Amino acid sequence: MMRRKHEEIVEEIEKEGEVDRKRTLALGRGTIRGELNQILGTYSMLNDYEHIAFLTSVAKQFPLDLIGVNDNGIDFIEIKSLKTPLSPSDKKIKELIDNKKVEYKVIEGNLPKSFNIQERPEK
Repeated sequence: MMRRKHEEIVEEIEKEGEVDRKRTLALGRGTIRGELNQILGTYSMLNDYEHIAFLTSVAKQFPLDLIGVNDNGIDFIEIKSLKTPLSPSDKKIKELIDNKKVEYKVIEGNLPKSFNIQERPEK
C-alpha cells in the first residue's frame, strides 16, 4: 500500500516536471522567436525611413523598439510576433502617442573640466 502511494507520488512529480520542462522550452522558443522578429523586422524597414533609431533600455520590456523618420512624419515602432497582444505598457505608450502627449526636448550638458577617465593601475 505504501509502495503504491509512493509510486503515485513519484509519477505525479514526474508529470509536473515534464509540464514545467515543456513550458520552459516554449518560453525560450518564444523569446528567441520574438528577438528574431525584431531583428528581421528592423532590417525589412530600413528602406522605408530616412532615419531609424534603435531604442535600447535597461528595462527588460521597454515598450518601443524603434523610431522611424521619413518625409511623412515620425513613427514610434514596436515589433511583435504574429498575433502577440500589446502589453499594458505597450498600450500606455500607444495611448500617449495617440493623444499627442509627445514633446521634442533639447537637453544640454556640460561635463566639468576636471572630469577624468583613466585605466585603473594594477595592484
